[in-house]
Amino acid sequence: MPRQTNIGLFRQLHGQNPGLRPLVGLDFHKRSDYASVFIEAQCDSPAEVLAAIRGGNYSLQTSDGPLNVYPERQTLRTLATNANRAVYTWIYDFAVTQHRWLARQGFTVPKSFKTALKRIF
Repeated sequence: MPRQTNIGLFRQLHGQNPGLRPLVGLDFHKRSDYASVFIEAQCDSPAEVLAAIRGGNYSLQTSDGPLNVYPERQTLRTLATNANRAVYTWIYDFAVTQHRWLARQGFTVPKSFKTALKRIF
């Protein structure tokens, strides 16, 4: 999920340049890197995809539903979704930090434990 600091930066830049459009992508190296974040555009042919993106006729989606990065009125649903994403990101970052620390100390994390964590994240 995008970090709240990245969304905040986009909102700041969008305020300065309203024509700025957000995009999402994946740093996809292996199967466990897959995340359900994508661009959705209503197009009749593949040739129309770039035109839709250039024109801003698309939405950002996640497995939880739309990913709205524009400033919006906060509803209970958006607050809950943002809180859920923030907690997920914090836990993920914490786990990565701990894994790196353990590796620097010469400890190896059992493969079965890493596999179980990758199912969660």
